[in-house]
This record gives sequence, structure tokens and C-alpha cells, in this order.
Amino acid sequence: MAIFADTSAVVRAYLSDEPDHATLAEVLLAGPEPVVISALAEVEFVSAVARATRDGRIGQSLADRLLADFGADTASNGPLAVATFDAEAAFATARRLLGKYRLRTLEALQLAAAMSVAATTDEELAFCTRDEDQAVAARAEHLSVL
Repeated sequence: MAIFADTSAVVRAYLSDEPDHATLAEVLLAGPEPVVISALAEVEFVSAVARATRDGRIGQSLADRLLADFGADTASNGPLAVATFDAEAAFATARRLLGKYRLRTLEALQLAAAMSVAATTDEELAFCTRDEDQAVAARAEHLSVL
């Protein structure tokens, strides 16, 4: 089994004040299963850290360390593999998902990316999210959800 991690789960794996932090850090960063994220998660992660810094949840030195850790974790030998996918096909899938489920734009794009990855592998792919609407849509689209 492999895991496709949505940004909602990835951010919680890094920010210690988030719910489920310890569990997600263990599963996504130290677990035995391969973990895949989309390039969208790279952008969303930077946004989440910047927002936490602006909101005073974390200081700049911790923000810098989290970004460095994330960079190392998404490097070629890190625990998070960044998936490539056909953007045009993912956008088409995301448009379909947005018309069918209660999703925001980036949630639909992340789910579309996961579906693209799932379609190109023989290995079972579990979708890891902490967004309930996204989890409902993923299950309806025949993905197992962590």
C-alpha cells in the first residue's frame, strides 16, 4: 500500500499544535509505507507555514526550520515523493468533482491528483486527508481513506 497525502494531513504532520500531529508525523514521515504528495502540496505547505507565522502561532526561526525540513523530506531520498501528473486531465477531473461534491478548488485538485496517481499504479493507494468533505468525495470515488 502507498499513501497519497493531502496538504491538510501534511501540514498537521509538521505543526505540533495541530490535531493528530504525532500520529500523522509517524504515518507520513516515519512510517513504512511510501507517501506521495502533489506539487500543489508544496505550494500549500509554504502558504500554511507563512500563515502560521503571520498569525503568531510559530516564530520565524521555527518557520524556517519547518520549510527546510519539508524541503529535505521532499528531496529524492526523503519520505515524501512528489508526484507528477497530467495537469490538463487533473483540471478536467477537478471540474467534475467540483460539480458533484462539496469541495473547494484546491481540495478537488488534490483529489484529482490522487486519482491520477491511483490510476497509474498497481499498488493500492490510500488517500490521507483531514478534511471531511474531501474524505467523503474520495470514498465516493473509490479511494480508501486514512
